[in-house]
Formats: sequence, C-alpha cells, structure tokens
Amino acid sequence: MREQAAQPTAILRLTPAEEHSSWAAPLIAEYMRLHPGMQLDYRPSDRLVDLVAEGIDLSLRTTGRRDSGLRAANLAVFDIWCVAAPHYLDEKGTPRRLADLASHDWIAFTRIPHPWTLPTRDGSQSVRLRRRVSTSSTGGGRALAIAGAGVFAAPQLMLEAEVAAGRLVRLLSTLKLPQVTLYAAWAGDREPPAKTRAFIELAKRRLRLAPA
Repeated sequence: MREQAAQPTAILRLTPAEEHSSWAAPLIAEYMRLHPGMQLDYRPSDRLVDLVAEGIDLSLRTTGRRDSGLRAANLAVFDIWCVAAPHYLDEKGTPRRLADLASHDWIAFTRIPHPWTLPTRDGSQSVRLRRRVSTSSTGGGRALAIAGAGVFAAPQLMLEAEVAAGRLVRLLSTLKLPQVTLYAAWAGDREPPAKTRAFIELAKRRLRLAPA
C-alpha cells in the first residue's frame, strides 16, 4: 500500500521536438507501464514552447536556444555523425578526410547561417561546407540523405538506426566532430515534482547518462 501511495498520479504534459519521437515514444510507453496511475499528454513540436503559458511540465530538446528562466537536467551527450547514402557515395566518391567534404553536396539546416564551417571537437581542423539543399528539421535532412541528396550531419541518436540498416553510411568515423547535449527543461526555480522527476530519471537510465 505504501508503494502504491508513492506512485505519481496525475497528468504529465511533455513536449519533445518532432524529430525526437522515435526515441521518446518508447520512453513514454515504459513510463506509463511503470506508473499506471499516470496519464500523459504528448505534444511534439519543433517550435520554442512557452512552458508556463501552455501548461507544459517538461520539454526535451538538444543543445540550442533555451529560455534562461527554465531549469534543466542533462540527459545525454551525443556525437555528431556525418552520413550519406550508399548510392550517393558510389556516384560522388567517399570522403576520406574532413577537407574532402568541401567538394560534396551538403544538406544544411535552414536555421544555421550560410556558409557553415564544420569543426572538429578540439578545433584543430575545420571545413567550409557547400550548401546544396536546406531543411528545417533533422528528420527532413535524414530523408534527403537517404534519397541521395548529399552529405548530412546530425546527432548519432537520429542516424544510428539508418546506419545499422545500411540505408546510410557513417563517414569520417575516426574524427572527433562536435557533440550535442540532450536536456529536459521545466519552468520554475524548484526541483520538479515527482511525476516529472520520474520521467527524467527514466530517461537518464535509458540513455545511459550519469545524473546531471
């Protein structure tokens, strides 16, 4: 009875980015199994959400612009992978060095100014990339890469399934390219309530990151 009383019983309102649905959905399903008294309102969105105005408990985002009035916990750190489709590489050749990317078709993010320079993590190397097509989402860039539109870079979390399936090939795997942090953010200046904290801790366990 004490265990049942300690279980969260409420509604958790959660907003990940649209592109995070592939990994967020299994987490949500497990969370619901672990906490049968909970309901969950799942609101994926790529826009910057006002958590207070929209009554959102938790936002899941990768490194980027974040409201300074929010508190956040790091969930995971991911490497950036460069990828391309096998048939694109058959036609254009496989880049062997970072500098080789300068001569390839690049699938760029619309929100990143052109031209964009891709650095290594320690800053010892960088390359100026040639934008051929742009997209506003990781999912869109991944689809374009699979279709053979060019070389694309994104967090490994968004690409590893396609690489494992052979639809994309990871390039320059020995280079230490930049990393991105996946974080959970909530409004207010206090620790999150039990229902929110339970989801954060589950995400940390599944994404294999030590507590922030």
